[in-house]
Amino acid sequence: MTDTDHEEQEEFDSAFDEAISVLDLRDKRNDIQSRIEQLEKFASKTPKEELERQDALKGLYRELRAFTEPKRSNQRHRLKVREIAKTLWQKNPDWTIQKLIENDEVKAATRPREYSVRTLRSWIKDLAPDRRPGRRKAHH
Repeated sequence: MTDTDHEEQEEFDSAFDEAISVLDLRDKRNDIQSRIEQLEKFASKTPKEELERQDALKGLYRELRAFTEPKRSNQRHRLKVREIAKTLWQKNPDWTIQKLIENDEVKAATRPREYSVRTLRSWIKDLAPDRRPGRRKAHH
C-alpha cells in the first residue's frame, strides 16, 4: 500500500467512525424522547408518584438538551450571529451582507474570537433579504 492509500483508508475510517457515532447519538436521542413520551402519558395515582414522574421528566429533558444545545463556541457564535442578522435585516432590508458583517453587534457577538469575513458570510448569506450579487445602486 502506498502512502496515499494509507491516507485514503484513514480518511475513510475516520468518516465511518464519525457516521457510526452520529447514528449512536440519534438512537440515544430517540430513546430519551420515547421515554419522555411514555412518562408524559403516565397517569400518577399518588402525589409521591407524580413527584417521581416530574423528577424523572426533568432529568430526561436535561439529557435531551445536552444533545440539542451546541457545545462548541463557534456553534454558539454562529447561532448568535444569525439571530442578530435576522433582526438587523428586518430593520434595514437594504443592507448588504458586507455591511451587516462589519456591524458592531455582530463583532461583539463573537468575542473574544474574530471570524473571517468568509466564515461570517457563509453563516448569514441565506438570510439576506436581497440575494442579488454585486454592489447596490445608490438611491438618489
